[in-house]
Amino acid sequence: MYQPMGPMIREAYENGYAVLAVNALNLETARSIIRAAEAARSPVIIDFYEGLLVDHLPARVLVDGVRALAREASVPVAISIDHGKHEHLVRQTIHAGFTSAMMDASELPFEENVEVVRRIVEFAQAYGTSIEGEVGGMGAVAGDAFTREEMMTDPQQAAEFVRATGVDALAVSYGSSHGLLPEGFVPVLEFDRLERINEACGTPLVLHGGSGTSPEDLQRSVANGVAKINMGADFMHANARGFVDAHHEDPDRELFELLAFADAAAQRTVRAYMEPCGSVGRAR
Repeated sequence: MYQPMGPMIREAYENGYAVLAVNALNLETARSIIRAAEAARSPVIIDFYEGLLVDHLPARVLVDGVRALAREASVPVAISIDHGKHEHLVRQTIHAGFTSAMMDASELPFEENVEVVRRIVEFAQAYGTSIEGEVGGMGAVAGDAFTREEMMTDPQQAAEFVRATGVDALAVSYGSSHGLLPEGFVPVLEFDRLERINEACGTPLVLHGGSGTSPEDLQRSVANGVAKINMGADFMHANARGFVDAHHEDPDRELFELLAFADAAAQRTVRAYMEPCGSVGRAR
């Protein structure tokens, strides 16, 4: 079932669970995500990095195959661009048929962020496409550029942004970082900040940098208004490890066999994150 993100996460927000959004790379990884969602009877969102759509597969090429998988799925599936930084590329994904898009103008001054996202929300209305914005900044594991205090979301500014833009979801920063976390590293999430953001906004919130976040912290995030949890690094790592380990075990395995091992490992990872999201069994 191919659906927009907005109603999907609004239902999650109102019923105390979150929908997992997983970063895919191609048709095979999108299929792994959908298979895991079907097994869990969970709604799911398939994200594609903006850089992927520029350097690997344009949206107009990618969308037909993934959309066909989504339409045939027995659970609700949305497709979105993740951290779309360039307005013209976000518009391209909407025109190509993505049911959702993230317009991330958070690096701009606040007033410009509002203006850019408001334009995209207005453009998307004709297509029935859901829009996610972001207030605050997300750090990354790469280069040890972890999220810092001054990058985190201000609750009142977040509320002003939601009112001014009409977004369906808001990505907020309260301590998580993008990327595969170093072994033993535990992100410190500011739940008091998240609670204040939720009270101020009253709209579905989004956790980015979900990889490596403990199940307990994911559950606590959901309890404080997070209705969409993004996870990419752990999913990609599971794919890679499944492939590499199977090849190491038997170097004579055919490519399609290796891909099957990657698929199985990827599905296990998706299911493991869906559990603390509370979305298992929620598909209608």
